[in-house]
Amino acid sequence: MQSIICLQPMVRHPGWIDTVKPTNDRIVEHLNSSVDHNGNLWLKDEQAKGSGQVPLKMFVMHSDTDVYDMVDILGKGTFGEVAKCWKRSTGQFVAIKILNSFTERSGYLKSELKILKILGTFNADKFYFIHLFEYFNDNDKLCLVFELLEQNLFEFQKDHNFAPIPVRHIRTISKQVLTALQKLKELSIAHTDIKPENIMLVNHSRYPFKVKLIDFGSARPYIQSRFYRAPEILLGLPFCEQMDMWSFGCVIVELHLGWPLYPGSNEYDQIRYIVETQGLPKIKIFTLSSLDQLERTNIESFPSAEVKAELHDQKMMVDLIKKILNLDPSERIRANIALKHAFITMQKLKLQYKNTSVFQIQVVILHLFLGQVLSPSPPPPPLPTNPILKWLYNT
Repeated sequence: MQSIICLQPMVRHPGWIDTVKPTNDRIVEHLNSSVDHNGNLWLKDEQAKGSGQVPLKMFVMHSDTDVYDMVDILGKGTFGEVAKCWKRSTGQFVAIKILNSFTERSGYLKSELKILKILGTFNADKFYFIHLFEYFNDNDKLCLVFELLEQNLFEFQKDHNFAPIPVRHIRTISKQVLTALQKLKELSIAHTDIKPENIMLVNHSRYPFKVKLIDFGSARPYIQSRFYRAPEILLGLPFCEQMDMWSFGCVIVELHLGWPLYPGSNEYDQIRYIVETQGLPKIKIFTLSSLDQLERTNIESFPSAEVKAELHDQKMMVDLIKKILNLDPSERIRANIALKHAFITMQKLKLQYKNTSVFQIQVVILHLFLGQVLSPSPPPPPLPTNPILKWLYNT
């Protein structure tokens, strides 16, 4: 039996992407700052008295290979904080996770670094996990330098009032996360904290719903956040990387509904939610009486053929969800098999509803944003002349 490297959850990783040259005026305009002749980044204090433009030198961190100017604090937690920083050598913005109590938590941090080094040997864009540029010590604090991403899926849903995400976009997200989980499975790594907060949008305006998996580390003494905790973890049974598939199944449902599938207030309540929906419930206290109800939620009003295609697509999504949310981890579908499921491949949708916008829009999305084409279909028309894509952006 393969040994599994289990990773505890870390803090959310906020951020956004932007890249500029050190001498580019954009950095001065964007940060209300300037770069002196020594290459130091200065920020103007608008709260200062007098002219209100008193320059304040920003906090600087030094690695063996580069210098980073701290621009903003993106998030704080018991582990430390995440800072948005300016990398002087390239003018690129990065996210630096500054971890406190390095000596007290050296075991956890060594495990995290081991995982990140392993993942660093693979193409982070191909397998959809965050890229670690480098790490260094600064005043007894461990600093991890990551690419700066845009927003996690929880924040995205919150900004959109938790409106359900269309099935076509859920497929796009699912394909990427399943690819990441498949690679982790090959490496005998369990993430242990798959949830919307740990799935980040890369650059939504440029690549809609292109995502990356984050938080490959150990910061809290538990496995999986409660809403996404697998039955084997709740019951104290042996577990493996299949726990991540359960969590992702819960994420898919949450993206579709706009609220968590199993929002238990404690572990006992969590088990009750699961049994009520997937077992033999006696007391109806939940919104869903079975996963089959998902097949007809959020169906929009389209012409008859479109309604049938939408119903078929949701039925395929629910079929995948049910295979992912199998109570028995040994029978739970694996990431490599899930990638071949009809919901992901769209082969049945193509066979029966090839001429509907439900199918054609997804083909455009996969081609433009993930660089994938459904063989033997030819590539879709370019963005400016594609009426389907124009319709997509207007809905």
